[in-house]
Amino acid sequence: MFQGDEILTRLQGFADNNRPVRLINAYRGIPVAYSARVIVVGAGNAVFGINEYQSVCLSLDGKTHIQHPDLPEILRARAVAVNVPLKEATLTEFVNAGSSLGNRLCTRVQPKEPIDAEIKIGKHTLPCQLVDISLNGLGVITLGTYTYGNLGAGKGSKVLFNFTLPPTHTPVRLMGQVTSVAGAQNSKQHRLGCKTFPDNNADLLLLEYVALRRDELMRELSNVYATMRREQLKSETSS
Repeated sequence: MFQGDEILTRLQGFADNNRPVRLINAYRGIPVAYSARVIVVGAGNAVFGINEYQSVCLSLDGKTHIQHPDLPEILRARAVAVNVPLKEATLTEFVNAGSSLGNRLCTRVQPKEPIDAEIKIGKHTLPCQLVDISLNGLGVITLGTYTYGNLGAGKGSKVLFNFTLPPTHTPVRLMGQVTSVAGAQNSKQHRLGCKTFPDNNADLLLLEYVALRRDELMRELSNVYATMRREQLKSETSS
């Protein structure tokens, strides 16, 4: 298995030959994946030169995934230090994270506020909230008092959604299929992951909403970077 010193040796080779890797994070459902250069490799850690938006994600998440064609698998690493003004991060605890990125590069935006909706499961219609939206999927939190065990909504169950999307609040009707179910501890609420099958009208509405929300979140990410940079510089000046 590719691990430990072998990973650090490979990273040292990237540093020696000036070969960038790609770091992969997400900001509120938007993939943040930029090239990063390995600056120096130490005992169990490595310092990377990173993109400004990646510095925000590393500060917030405390972890990242690393991809390079010469790595046998994607790596996961923990961030122990992030210098936002210098755009540098020290990563450690490199471990294998599999050969596939899965949905990490899929844009799945989080609404500014949860969107109220209805979900129909069999003969039952329940209130719910949309907590993330993509062109072919929804993340949903149910607000009903029923348990999904009673309703029989497991993976593969067919569902129907009705909701409106800001800013136009045009009605959207979406067929879907449950791909994941997670129950909140000590709660009747459940979180569903659903694959959706939009028709042409719904597809256009989703495309417009996701693009609009992505632009809003990118502006927000830029503002967060500016704030983090200013605060770190202020802290360094006062210390």
